Amino acid sequence: MMANILVVEDDPMIRTVYEKILLTASHTVTTAQDGEEGLKLAEEKKPDLIVLDMLMPIVDGITFLEKYDIKNKHPETKVIVMSNVMMQDKIDRAVELGAVNYKTKAMFSPKELLELVNQTLSSS
Repeated sequence: MMANILVVEDDPMIRTVYEKILLTASHTVTTAQDGEEGLKLAEEKKPDLIVLDMLMPIVDGITFLEKYDIKNKHPETKVIVMSNVMMQDKIDRAVELGAVNYKTKAMFSPKELLELVNQTLSSS
C-alpha cells in the first residue's frame, strides 16, 4: 500500500535514511527539519502517516501533536514517534495525543521502521 508520509526529524542523517527506506517501498515522502516546518507541511500535504521525532528545535514532538490535534482535526492520520526520549510521561502524553506507536530510534533499524510503517498503514 503506497502512502503519503511526512518525516519530521531534525537530524539530517536520520531524516535522509528514513526518506530513502520509505521511498524504496514506493511511498511518497515529504521531510521537515523541525516541528514548525512539519506542522505547515502536515496541513498542506495531509499525510496518511507521520514519522515524528520528539526532541526538535522550535516546535518539539509533544507541541507538534498538541497543535496538529489528530483526534479532532486529523483522525485519519497515523503518527509513529521515533525518539530516544524514553520518559514514560512523554510516551503517555504522545499516545494520549494520538500517536499510534512510540519507538526508540537507537534500537530500531531502517528495515524495522519500514515494517512498522507498513503494519501501521495496513491496520487503518
